[in-house]
Amino acid sequence: SVPSKKVFMKRIRELGGLTQVELARRLNSNQSQVSKMESDQDICLSTLLRYVTCAGGKLRIQVEVADQVLTLVEGSTLEETLTTA
Repeated sequence: SVPSKKVFMKRIRELGGLTQVELARRLNSNQSQVSKMESDQDICLSTLLRYVTCAGGKLRIQVEVADQVLTLVEGSTLEETLTTA
């Protein structure tokens, strides 16, 4: 099953070997803001990008439409996969 957003965000941070306090420092924020990011039902793409990057990760979003796969890497470039979905 797909994990909840809260579990997903926490797992990203943990894979980066960070506590909420450590990640907050990297985000120039505080622990309560990191906790809010992890528990909010909705998150802006720009916030998710900062969170993932500060945790040491790379954001990649894939969209499948009409047997084509489009990949958005780190919120800035769009690559079209040549293979069908």
